[in-house]
Amino acid sequence: MPSALPIFSGLTSSERSAALDRAARALTDDGLVVLPTETVYGVAARVGSVRAVERFAALPRPGVPSDPSKPWSGRPAWTWHAGGVDQVRAAFPNMRPIHRRLLDRLSPGPARFLFELSVDEANAASERIGAVPGVLIGVSQQSELRTIGVRVPSHEITSAVLAAAGRPIVIERLSRFGWGDDPSEPGFMEKSAAAGVGVVLDDGPTGQRRSSTSIVLHERGYRIAEVGAISERAVKRAAVRRVLFVCTGNTCRSPMAAAIAQHLLSTEPTPTSSGIETIASSAGVAASDGQPATPEGMDAIHLLGIASSAHRSKQLTRAMIEESEVVFVMTGSHREAVLSLDRSAESKMKLLDPSGRDIPDPFGGPPSVYAAAAQRLVDAVRRRLMELDSGVGVEKQQ
Repeated sequence: MPSALPIFSGLTSSERSAALDRAARALTDDGLVVLPTETVYGVAARVGSVRAVERFAALPRPGVPSDPSKPWSGRPAWTWHAGGVDQVRAAFPNMRPIHRRLLDRLSPGPARFLFELSVDEANAASERIGAVPGVLIGVSQQSELRTIGVRVPSHEITSAVLAAAGRPIVIERLSRFGWGDDPSEPGFMEKSAAAGVGVVLDDGPTGQRRSSTSIVLHERGYRIAEVGAISERAVKRAAVRRVLFVCTGNTCRSPMAAAIAQHLLSTEPTPTSSGIETIASSAGVAASDGQPATPEGMDAIHLLGIASSAHRSKQLTRAMIEESEVVFVMTGSHREAVLSLDRSAESKMKLLDPSGRDIPDPFGGPPSVYAAAAQRLVDAVRRRLMELDSGVGVEKQQ
């Protein structure tokens, strides 16, 4: 029978280390281990070894048929639990930008990604992962395509075991075996022992007690297959890129820049090549809420064929900064004003002009000054949007 450890958090540091090492060794030796995740407990097994796969496939799964000649057939494909996002990127090197975005923003965590691939792509990915052929590959709703399920757990214990094992591991929730979802339930140790489980790491109740949210990543983008620990709204928010333009009063430069950005995103192919939905907004560091945009500024962008919607000025807030992925400021003084509200914004902030020069306020100038400002804003915004879609990090300050 597997040794029922005390609640993991109650162990000494050396006892924790020994327990993690024992679980990792059991997995590398083709054994079965029960591990906690941030959602539910599950049985873990190595999938790079036929022996381990056969042991895992032989576990009783009520209502799931199997083929004795290929014991892992006739059931949903197992989910690879990767030790980090970098491992997933290496296994799927041709991910679309929207897929990378969702992976990066929702992992580690309770998000299960189902990569929808051609047969050849699925086989190649499985080989890169190091799995026994076929065990990770499922059939898509489109029968000519295949799927591979991936998750990067955030639970400290499981992350440590995956790192120590250094092998491709799958985890399947306990309830699939008719054992309930908690190692502390009566009779669990006897059932798991009878099934050949060698190690159980008990960390008490899990944080979520519900399944991960399943997200299908397909050639057109993504779809939410099953809502679990992450809400549909949270997934959609993660998929959208929010860009904030900041000036002083939010009546001239920043609303011009936001209108230009939305125009370019809707009309030009290059800034939208990633398929990532981008929303542009604007605010001012010294704005009076509710003021209209300067007519001269709107006229200047209209002459360039750029439409604008009704605008009312907004005072910049910390919440606006926090919800934005990138903050573009017109001048160095705006940069300091943003940092005075949120010091952590340093990594997401850039001067809008890629050359690093301030973009002066055209307010009060003749039409020629507004026209020059409008053209400069178009050039700067176009380049910044192209940087975002080409993966240029916001940390690379000009």
